[in-house]
Amino acid sequence: RARSDETPVTQRYRRVSPSDYEAVKDHINQLLSAQHLQRLDVVLARLKQERLKAKLSKCTFFQPEVRYLGHIISANGVATDPSKIEAVAKWQPPQTVSELRSFLGFASYYRRFVEGFATLAAPLHRLIAELGGTKSRRVQRSPQLSPEHWKEELKDCFETLKTKLTNAPVLAYADFSLPFILEVDASYGGLGAVLSQEQNGKVRPIAYASRGLKPTERNMANYSSMKLEFLALKWAMTEKFRE
Repeated sequence: RARSDETPVTQRYRRVSPSDYEAVKDHINQLLSAQHLQRLDVVLARLKQERLKAKLSKCTFFQPEVRYLGHIISANGVATDPSKIEAVAKWQPPQTVSELRSFLGFASYYRRFVEGFATLAAPLHRLIAELGGTKSRRVQRSPQLSPEHWKEELKDCFETLKTKLTNAPVLAYADFSLPFILEVDASYGGLGAVLSQEQNGKVRPIAYASRGLKPTERNMANYSSMKLEFLALKWAMTEKFRE
């Protein structure tokens, strides 16, 4: 139908019976395929314009989901790659500083999937700083982590990070036609934020962000708890999620 009071839109309503479902589904798939072809044509045209080549054997087309740099990208959003996260579930408590550093490096790659990552990882980073020394000392043998070093707090942080990574949510794509929801949290352990949206009646996270505090920010004389909350809001809006 055409609406005279708004931007012209053509729309037809049809009652669909169960027997028509497959036909309707095929029609929708055809629309999506056509859209995919249009976008593919734009990409190929841009490659040609820049005189770049894509190796056909390394290209896949019309896939419901793709693996890309440790992520699974689908119509539903961005998820962690199960083949990568499987290693996290089997990760044993590190025996050396080097092993702990490797774990944190791996975990940090997926930090946008973990709420409050910086606060959880902070005790582990402090242990590395205490035992690992400067970069010039890292060429030496990596210090061992004794039971005296591997205290309950550190065990809890390690296991909590593993649990959060193996149960990471699927992050939604940002829909710029919808309002955004920004929630922040702050303590003397660090700043945290989550950007989300209500999509199809459900609030879904788009990305989590967090960071530790700088030395001046940890000074209670400079930053009260209220100021830290405003600092988290400023950081999230002007730095982390600025775009």
